Amino acid sequence: MQNRPEQQLQQALDYQQSGEVEAAVKIYQSLINEYPENASIQNYCGVALFQSGKNELAIHHIKKAITIAPNYSEAHFNLAVALESVDQVQSAILSYLTALKLNPKLVQAYNNLGIIHYQQGEFNKSIEIYRQATKVAPDYAFTYNNFGNLMRVLGNFDMAIDLYQKAINIQPDYADCHYSLGTIHLLLGDLRQGWIGHEWRNHHRGFRQPLWKGENIGDKRLLVYSEQGIGDTIHFFRFIPILLKKVFD
Repeated sequence: MQNRPEQQLQQALDYQQSGEVEAAVKIYQSLINEYPENASIQNYCGVALFQSGKNELAIHHIKKAITIAPNYSEAHFNLAVALESVDQVQSAILSYLTALKLNPKLVQAYNNLGIIHYQQGEFNKSIEIYRQATKVAPDYAFTYNNFGNLMRVLGNFDMAIDLYQKAINIQPDYADCHYSLGTIHLLLGDLRQGWIGHEWRNHHRGFRQPLWKGENIGDKRLLVYSEQGIGDTIHFFRFIPILLKKVFD
């Protein structure tokens, strides 16, 4: 006996959340064959296709969802994200604005718009959008981080520090934010706080190798690699003899 449509839809959503997007797409497409005018299924299918890298097909399905339900704010937001991925930035901006018109509390749309204007060098627009976002969702850490990044680029370090700290207060394990805050402290000569923040880069290195913390490694090998620019690499070469002495003595 076939599953009811609601059960099939839930199964597809479960697959999608667990990263099995191809399995989710198959179910969505099967449901679309039966219910082609269901905007939610079209939208979910588009998102799953986007997650699997099929961006143009994703756009097709999300646009179909919007045709069926023009006031579907989530679909307009998802369309904007997909349009950005294929470099249709101006169209993406319009879709973000439409999503916000339909749902003024959609903070992710503000955040993404702020990033777009920042990337285009439209800093004043970006600042205005981030300020709106912090009013709409004062507990959304990502906005404070991105706003802080902009202030850092503009050289307003005091404001950047304040924004990063707000993000960390909301999300204490926000590694990117700790790292960015540490970078500013280093620039300002506060080496203690700077290096503490700098250590947070290890939380998102993407390396499988364990981090050496000064312990005895026995007969294992210690990998020393370059992670910064050539200047820093040359600068830290002078510590190699100290490192060798600590590891092998």
